[in-house]
Amino acid sequence: MASRKKTEPKPLSIPYFRLYDLRHTALTRMGEGGVSEIELMKIAGWGSTQMAARYVHPSKRRMGKAIEKLEQHLKEERGTAEL
Repeated sequence: MASRKKTEPKPLSIPYFRLYDLRHTALTRMGEGGVSEIELMKIAGWGSTQMAARYVHPSKRRMGKAIEKLEQHLKEERGTAEL
């Protein structure tokens, strides 16, 4: 009986990352999804909301939505003031 040569499996090509990177991504996405700085602080176990500024990098789309909220608020204020 002929013996079969065992071959070593080829290593996977996975980009370098640290577990910290997964945490950073999750917290950033939570922030962009609307989670407040206070909520992020509690979830991450930070002592202050200043750490949220290091993790949350708002996209242009998110900042545009913030401006839309301001515009909507101003329209509502004008509407109630005119009554």
